[in-house]
Amino acid sequence: MTKSEITKALKQLERYGWIVKTFNSNRYNMTGAKGFPDHVLVNATKKELVFIEVKLGKDKLSPEQCEYLVALRGVAEVIIFPNEKFDSLDKLLEYLFNK
Repeated sequence: MTKSEITKALKQLERYGWIVKTFNSNRYNMTGAKGFPDHVLVNATKKELVFIEVKLGKDKLSPEQCEYLVALRGVAEVIIFPNEKFDSLDKLLEYLFNK
């Protein structure tokens, strides 16, 4: 599974009322966003806000990412994917679909 495949799968949730935005800190227009989570999902109908940070292989959280995620946990759900609860993309999508 790649980050592109995860992004494509999350975008499927838009058919069910979610707004899905993906951020890539490597893009030239992302100045000041170092450490911001990879994905922001909003569902106004369900009053849900979810931040998802994807870590594949040996990729680890940076200090900037830790700072953002700790702050965001106070106002929204934060998911670091994959993890013990969501060890597959299907489980993550099912969880979000049923929120």
